Amino acid sequence: MLKNTMFSITALSTMALLLCITLAFPVFASPAISSNEKSSFEEYTNSDLYSRAEPIQQINPFPFQSRRGPSNPNYTLDVHYDKDQHVMKGSMKVEVTNNLSTTLDHIYFNVWPNAETFQENGGGITVENVQVNGNASEYRVEKTKLDIQQVQWKPHEKKTITMEFKVQIPKQKDRFGWYGDTVSLGNWFPILAVYDEEGWNLDPYYPYGEAFYSLSGNFDVTVTTHSSEVIAATGKQIGERKVEGDMATYRYKAFNVRDFAMEMDPNYHVTTAIVNNVDINVYYTDKQEKYADDMLESGVDSIKLFSEKFGAYPWPELDIVSMEGWFGGMEYPQLVMMSLTDNRNTNGIMG
Repeated sequence: MLKNTMFSITALSTMALLLCITLAFPVFASPAISSNEKSSFEEYTNSDLYSRAEPIQQINPFPFQSRRGPSNPNYTLDVHYDKDQHVMKGSMKVEVTNNLSTTLDHIYFNVWPNAETFQENGGGITVENVQVNGNASEYRVEKTKLDIQQVQWKPHEKKTITMEFKVQIPKQKDRFGWYGDTVSLGNWFPILAVYDEEGWNLDPYYPYGEAFYSLSGNFDVTVTTHSSEVIAATGKQIGERKVEGDMATYRYKAFNVRDFAMEMDPNYHVTTAIVNNVDINVYYTDKQEKYADDMLESGVDSIKLFSEKFGAYPWPELDIVSMEGWFGGMEYPQLVMMSLTDNRNTNGIMG
């Protein structure tokens, strides 16, 4: 690939990639679960898949503050994306422990697709068949809050919450939306809210910056969609995709991350590099090809700088994805969305 343009590597790395990496450290519940509480992801996190990356130890970086919880959620999602209707639907299971010193009567999830800015463009989410430990539960959805009621969740008790949901993707150039063939999936599924010294954090959606508060957890996500789609996602793809007719199924796993994001486009090409045992993947279309080499170089430089200043990057992969949007860049765990528009300057200044 010829390098037709020259980004300012320092500017690009500082504005998006390095910001992503420095903010990507997990926010752990405190204290972490005891060593004898075995996670269903233990085998996965100890597998060869992550042997190249040095894992972060689960410690409380702010011991002077009160506990955060619930702790160590394990998310399992099985979803299907209809590219013609722009609908994502499926099921989710969350296994999580009440590490707090109080009994909880409610469990809250944030359902960001119901934010007004998304609903104005046709977006939204519905939730059905909510169960706690296999029993049907009372619940209600109020704007961006899912309130599961009358749970009587005692300290140290583990709960398994399951639900079905349907997400209508809004038509917009944004971190959550679709435009042309590109689908951006940030903040798209019900995510467990955080309980801390202020109680449950249920602030409304804010469309600017990284205004999301969630605890670190593990994700096991199965996605079925049209076989033409090329997907970038948080975590690591497990095995090869399974193709049946026009549909393909992918599986991703991620550990110690605060969120799970995806980007899809059937026109994506991928260029890669490896630095300090971390895979750097850049996803771009023909229209965005002139930026690809510089984006890859920025990713490499960012990992090098991170490793020099903070230590080994604790995940095995970083995806940098091109898309059209109104912002310069948006950071999710192991995935950075870069907004590349026609009027973007080649010196790295946002157009």
